[in-house]
Amino acid sequence: MSNGIVEMALSSLGKGFDLTSDFRLKYCKGKERLVQLNEAEKRELLVPSFGAVKDVSIDIKCDKGDRVRYQSDILEFQQMSELFNQKSSVPGKIPSGMFNAMFGFEGGGWAADAENTKYLGLDGYFIVLFDVHIDRYPLILSDEFLKAVPSSWDPCALARLIEKYGTHIIVGLSIGGQDVILVRQDRSSNLGPSELKKHLYDLGDQLFTGTCNFSANSKYHKKKAPKAFNVFDPQPATFNSFSSMSAKDGITVICTKRGGDLSASSHCEWLPTVPTNPDAIHYNFIPITSLLKGAPGKGFLSHAINLYLRYKPPISDLQYFLEFQSHKIWAPIHNDLPLGPTTNMASHSPALHLNFMGPKLYVNTTQVMAGKRPVTGMRFYLEGMKGNRLAIHLQHLSNTPTMLENKIDETQLWRGSEESNNEGFIEPVSMKMFSHICTASVKYNPRWSRREDAAYIVTGAQLHVKKHDSKNVLHLRLLYSKVSDSIVAQSRWVQVSSEYSQKSSGLFSALSTSISGNPAKEKLQAVVVDSSVFPSGPPVPVQTQKLLKFVDMSQLIRGPQDSPGHWLVTGAKLDLDRGKICLQLGRIDNIYIPNKLSHKGRRFGFICTSSNGFYRLLNAINGIRIGSYNLRAFKSRYGRGKAETGKVNDTKENRQLPRQRVGAKGEQAKKRPPPIQKKVYRKKSPPTFHKNVQKNMNETRTEKGVEKGVGELFDICQGRPKDGDAFLSYIMSGH
Repeated sequence: MSNGIVEMALSSLGKGFDLTSDFRLKYCKGKERLVQLNEAEKRELLVPSFGAVKDVSIDIKCDKGDRVRYQSDILEFQQMSELFNQKSSVPGKIPSGMFNAMFGFEGGGWAADAENTKYLGLDGYFIVLFDVHIDRYPLILSDEFLKAVPSSWDPCALARLIEKYGTHIIVGLSIGGQDVILVRQDRSSNLGPSELKKHLYDLGDQLFTGTCNFSANSKYHKKKAPKAFNVFDPQPATFNSFSSMSAKDGITVICTKRGGDLSASSHCEWLPTVPTNPDAIHYNFIPITSLLKGAPGKGFLSHAINLYLRYKPPISDLQYFLEFQSHKIWAPIHNDLPLGPTTNMASHSPALHLNFMGPKLYVNTTQVMAGKRPVTGMRFYLEGMKGNRLAIHLQHLSNTPTMLENKIDETQLWRGSEESNNEGFIEPVSMKMFSHICTASVKYNPRWSRREDAAYIVTGAQLHVKKHDSKNVLHLRLLYSKVSDSIVAQSRWVQVSSEYSQKSSGLFSALSTSISGNPAKEKLQAVVVDSSVFPSGPPVPVQTQKLLKFVDMSQLIRGPQDSPGHWLVTGAKLDLDRGKICLQLGRIDNIYIPNKLSHKGRRFGFICTSSNGFYRLLNAINGIRIGSYNLRAFKSRYGRGKAETGKVNDTKENRQLPRQRVGAKGEQAKKRPPPIQKKVYRKKSPPTFHKNVQKNMNETRTEKGVEKGVGELFDICQGRPKDGDAFLSYIMSGH
């Protein structure tokens, strides 16, 4: 009997582990333990079913396991997540990597998984051959780890530490095997929890004991079990190497095994194979930060780990995620607004007439600027004692991210919606005889910079009113700042407000009403990932403001809960939503890739959605393999196809004629038509690029195709963090 699993389990005790990954021994961090054990005093450890193991620290104990069948209740998402965490000695309800892996969740935006999931349940057979655990208190961290903890908020160092050492320390393991049935019910299913529980337990009885509890006289079994519980299909769907899945009508049944022969067709065949091929099935952890008592930098590391576990960004993207989780403030701050008795500022401001008898809406035309700090959100605000002065507020980082330090120069420029000469963008707020707004978008244009490695981001905004055909028109202006050594990636327009905004947008409300078909039906409460007291900002006093029916004051922000968790504003536009003046934002997804290596160090920038930058990237990635995905095929799909001219008029009639140069003198040359010329492409291009490879390339369609290619490429990289790191290292090496 092999003792390899025993040695692996003993060596894993005390090592770091990333709780966002699946619970497997191969995912342990590093080769050395993070805690100090008494290695001077060793003894022979007797392991049940495996014999004696020599030279084991006296701080490691071993106990005999048992066999048990565990049947859970039908629980909600967060209740089941908390149950899984309790079994691993982890506090809280945040789903772990094992929870996501077993139930088939993606794990990134778990708030969406919680909203879409109605109930969860499990029925499993667990065989524990032996337990090993550390029996030493208090535990002391190694000097190597203590030296690696930064004493200040350093996102780069914190991300590097989490990637190297993990978030928790393994202090206990159970070795054996498990055969588990899991059920997941979506909101679309109407099956009650008691019925779901009955079907789950009946299926467990059939698989684990071979018995069938069906009775012809049973009133319950007159109803047929849902099709998803028919796991005896000869070809069930598989979503990994050790699990099979059956899904139908909003119910998903997953059968998964760990340890033993995973190819065994039945539970009876699997049971005797567990002792010969066991695996780790239960883990006990302690947080790394719980051992950092009095150490400098403990608070910063705790905050970084909590953010990482709560929002689960890709580990390769963690540095940039942490950069944007610093304190954010709104400009102008409330202290800058006049609160005491002042002159009537509204009388000096331009006004919008919205209806015949209603009040005027004055406009604050003050320039709101954030300096060299990136803007991450916008909102409208009604200022003044009467709440009748429209202003624009900007949310920005309190400090410039380190990756952008010394890269935002003094080059600034204002761009506004009035630069558009198309009168089709001028729309009335209520009636044509009253004031209008200009809905032309103000967005970043790559042509503003002559350099290909420079981009512009929004660092200021202003509202102003301009006359058009004797009517006041509200315009939006944005201040752009130049960022060197970077190019924009994956621009997106954001219309709906964040899930934590105090108001939802009209588009979101219209969609939910049309789908449900019953506006009066109670809406599902959104799952709040943010643990702050007021995740949407401080409460606003309820006032009877007449102008609220003309202005949407929703905050357009994207925070850590919106993957990938780091956003910048590159454009905005005014819009009308059911008669309300609202905002739309253009944002970029901050996926940073080094462009080149300079003598000063690595330069970080954005991946470009422009065609030139994208094709430079395609040339760099040719032949790279990320997991099972060959990027050469990706390049062949989105790369430019080189055209060559070939004669395709080789028909039977033409072969009978003597070949003569087109335009040659002679009667035969005049009768024969000139040879047909056709473009033959060596590489097949997608429909977006097919008509654009000629000289008169359509710029708009090219940008859409490039953006789609960039999105697909980085979905590949982010889905495989380790392989994605190899890809980034390849690019960083100067290829």
